[in-house]
Amino acid sequence: MQLYSTLSQQQTGGTRKSLKVASHKLAAQLHDKGENLSTIATRLNVTYLLEGSVQRTEDQPQVTTRLIRASDGAHVWSETFELGLVGDMQGYKKAIQTIATRTSAALAANVYELEVAVKYEVMEPEALQYYLEASQNYDPLTQGGDWGNYERLLNKVIEIEPKFGAAYRRLATAYRERFVDGLMSYQDASPAAHAVLETARTLEPHASNGFNQLGFVYLQIDLDYANAEA
Repeated sequence: MQLYSTLSQQQTGGTRKSLKVASHKLAAQLHDKGENLSTIATRLNVTYLLEGSVQRTEDQPQVTTRLIRASDGAHVWSETFELGLVGDMQGYKKAIQTIATRTSAALAANVYELEVAVKYEVMEPEALQYYLEASQNYDPLTQGGDWGNYERLLNKVIEIEPKFGAAYRRLATAYRERFVDGLMSYQDASPAAHAVLETARTLEPHASNGFNQLGFVYLQIDLDYANAEA
């Protein structure tokens, strides 16, 4: 209960004011009564639920957190964290802060994907499915996953919907991450990332995240600090 309470406080204090975090006491009461997730979400009037379990070891407890979308019960994100050595309060607090930050990021990403689905509801369903599949696979990729499959899914999207700017911007992310991980040479990564971002800019000239992506390419691939700050 203390872990749940602390995490709830971190979420409340570290997320946007427009994000509602329900009472942890009421959530715990409903859980203790054996209510299912759908009922708990309805009673709390929330769209997502954060569920967790603690695995105790001799000196390094671990907590596995799952972000669940209430509408269909889908597990949109899950990750296991080490809570620090027993008695290490600094490590414990740092772990809770990390969980709160990662949860907020996962929540924001999923909400964004739903907004994309609504915005591009005229897309071919197959293209949208490929895009959402790529998006759901993104978080594990940052922990050593298969970037090749991520690129394959995005290229499938582009084959079907060549005017979908978000797919090009995500390809730039893949090239940048592969370069940073030493899986792609500068000679390949830089022109590829710039090319897809230029296409995205042409298709959606006012998309702010396109400018952000370009800044990261200048910073992490080109080491061009002047253009990165521009």
